[in-house]
Amino acid sequence: MLGGVDVLTTGNHVWRQKEVYSFLATDERIVRPANYPVGSPGRGVTVRPAADGSEVAVINLAGELFMNTGMSPFRIVDRLVEEAEELADAIVVDLHAEAIGEKVAMGHYLDGRVTAVLGTLTHVQTSDARVLPGGTACMTDVGMTGPLESVIGVRTDIIVRRFTTELPQAFEVADGAGAARRGARLRRRRARDGHSSRRRHPVGWGSSRGDTRSAGIRPNGFRDAARCVGLLRATGSREP
Repeated sequence: MLGGVDVLTTGNHVWRQKEVYSFLATDERIVRPANYPVGSPGRGVTVRPAADGSEVAVINLAGELFMNTGMSPFRIVDRLVEEAEELADAIVVDLHAEAIGEKVAMGHYLDGRVTAVLGTLTHVQTSDARVLPGGTACMTDVGMTGPLESVIGVRTDIIVRRFTTELPQAFEVADGAGAARRGARLRRRRARDGHSSRRRHPVGWGSSRGDTRSAGIRPNGFRDAARCVGLLRATGSREP
């Protein structure tokens, strides 16, 4: 949180580390899905101040399809939005869900009532950031903030070994330097074998000069969703 994170939403893996339980209960910047059973540690809604002093409510929900949540987010979201309207100037809904259709449907269901509906879970950003007819910014999945040189955040060699051996592996967060290490090994091998170390393949995305993605960090789609909200303000369109 010291890195400038205002609110941290969670999802279906929130209970995996017992150490987080106390933070969920005491830190208002961390939320877990609101449609989890009553009595679960933590909160599903929080209200935090924005840079301009306005209050922003963040609602965290988990999808029902393929998630074994126990309660559809559609059964609880109306009450949560009504409560948030009394407390905040803007409302952001994070739906952590496997099913694309469930996330898209939630955007349309809340269109005109909240500022943004943002999907999470798949770790891969979708290219459908848009403003719905009622004025709500919507994006099916905002992706992840983490090392691009990884398998959805985990060290590439660990995941490759898991798939090739079909044996369990302990996950470790990637440091983003895997590509540089592999490139160095390849250059040494080519030098040893008498081959040129010149790049033989097209340069991939994120390698152009000045592109922040060349640092190996995948940008988060929240930035695109924020542009949608900014577009609303710039054009004078109605905000929820």
